[in-house]
Amino acid sequence: MCTEALQTGHVPKYLIFAGDAETHPLTAALIAATLGAGNMAIRSTRDLLHRLTGKDNPGAVAAAYAIPDTSLARIDRTSALFWVVAE
Repeated sequence: MCTEALQTGHVPKYLIFAGDAETHPLTAALIAATLGAGNMAIRSTRDLLHRLTGKDNPGAVAAAYAIPDTSLARIDRTSALFWVVAE
């Protein structure tokens, strides 16, 4: 999920990664993007990732992101023929 988020332009505010995965190209890209944005990347152990995520088999990374602006006021109402809004 973190890689897909990065591909859509969402850079983690905080990234924690397993030290043994640091050189993997996808993890390295996440670290570079996070640090490049002035955010925090933390090397960890898989055991700590397990404790932080609460998952029995955590992935090599976990991340926290800024909450995106989802206000209706920022939608360009002329950009589509119709809109469906759910609350």
